[in-house]
Amino acid sequence: MRVRLEDVCEKESSKLKQSDVIDQNGLYPVYGASGYLGNINTYQQSNYYVAVVKDGAGIGRTMLLPPKSSIIGTMQYLIPKDNVQPEYLYYVVKAKHLEKYFSGATIPHIYFKNYKNEQFDLVSFEEQRDIINRLKKIEIIIDNLSKNLLLLDELVKARFVEMFGDPSVNPMNWDIVNISEVVKGKVSNGFFAKRDDYIDDGNVSVMGVAYIVNRMYSQWTDLPRTNGTDKDIEKYEVQYGDMLFCRSSLVAEGIGKASIVPENVPENILFECHVIRLPLDLSKCVPEFMQVLSTTDFFRQQIIAESKTATMTTIGQNGVLKADIILPPISKQKEFYAFVKQVDKSEFVSGKAIGQRENRWMQDVNHCVSKALVENNLKHTFFVLEDLSGIRNVTERVKTKDLYVSVSWSFYNFEQKLIYKAKWNQSSVIKVAPRYTSQCCPDCGYTEKSNHNKKIHLFTCKNCGYQSNDDRIGAMNCIVWE
Repeated sequence: MRVRLEDVCEKESSKLKQSDVIDQNGLYPVYGASGYLGNINTYQQSNYYVAVVKDGAGIGRTMLLPPKSSIIGTMQYLIPKDNVQPEYLYYVVKAKHLEKYFSGATIPHIYFKNYKNEQFDLVSFEEQRDIINRLKKIEIIIDNLSKNLLLLDELVKARFVEMFGDPSVNPMNWDIVNISEVVKGKVSNGFFAKRDDYIDDGNVSVMGVAYIVNRMYSQWTDLPRTNGTDKDIEKYEVQYGDMLFCRSSLVAEGIGKASIVPENVPENILFECHVIRLPLDLSKCVPEFMQVLSTTDFFRQQIIAESKTATMTTIGQNGVLKADIILPPISKQKEFYAFVKQVDKSEFVSGKAIGQRENRWMQDVNHCVSKALVENNLKHTFFVLEDLSGIRNVTERVKTKDLYVSVSWSFYNFEQKLIYKAKWNQSSVIKVAPRYTSQCCPDCGYTEKSNHNKKIHLFTCKNCGYQSNDDRIGAMNCIVWE
């Protein structure tokens, strides 16, 4: 049964602040955007619930939290109704990538009213339990591999201290210079677009705070998309050598955290308005060296000292540019870069292992779905699919040549399994061109791009008013056009 999020949960708010948890020694845990904060003497929720970060860095992040606990006010309670298990709701919400609904130029936030219409399949409790158990096993495997990645990150930091010493002490007497000495070009804040301007098929992807903090390399995959002008692309497009700083955070510890744009970043990736870009002079410094340096107490204390706190903590371009850095010879920095690249290879192996396990899970899902389709239909059934072989998406811009193949693989895998199983039932699979299937009204025939609201998966004909789920519209048109 197809339902909306609001059909299976209710929203609640918290008035707790992070300061309410400081120096408390109660029995009941309190959680924030980064996880566990501390204990207090009371609790707000008696049963399992889902919590979503709704303000600041990390918006959209989803957690499943235990009974007799609470969250602070920067998060949103989603209380499961009787028709859904809390863990199933958690996996559904997590899969919806709610960060795409963000708005706010100063403090990014998301509202329940914007994502409450997200649709998904609500299955029986028995099927929910089966899906939960499968996903739990996958999460355990991925979590173990992710821990390996964290250990590799710690190895990089340990190598940094071994080669350069603690910058606070500077035992090797490296030159100490202002960070502006290694900047080449204009320091700037990023691209701004209203929440309603974000669309699935935009011509640019936008890298916000959530994609730059707590990592060495900025994340350029799975970004929200919108349309940008040639001038926007010229002004805000990122490239290797760019160092990106978080300029607004709900807590001081998050301010000024930085990542660097990786060497393989595709075209048309912009950085957004809550981010400050420092274009580094590659003749004077190595980005990987600069990123690890930015995580040291020496650098972090300078950044926090220059930040300002009102409703949230912020830092401006001038605040970042006041920081001092150690500057070893470029040859020494390149030696460190070579070590980082070796560690990257190990991280790639771990990441590839995660991907392989996810692919095996996807194969199992495709097997179950295709089998159910065939077994629950009569012989000589025609299964109609959209022909997606010619469809391109954002990954075609990626320089890694095989990435598009891996992304589109799951669709092909499902198609092949359905064709194979359909033959058992003396049935057939046929494909039709997908062009306009989600834009054409099956009732009156009026075709218009604005008929289709991709964000809430809703089709509304601008001519006759016919309304239905967008996937259902596509399926109806596939059958008619065939």
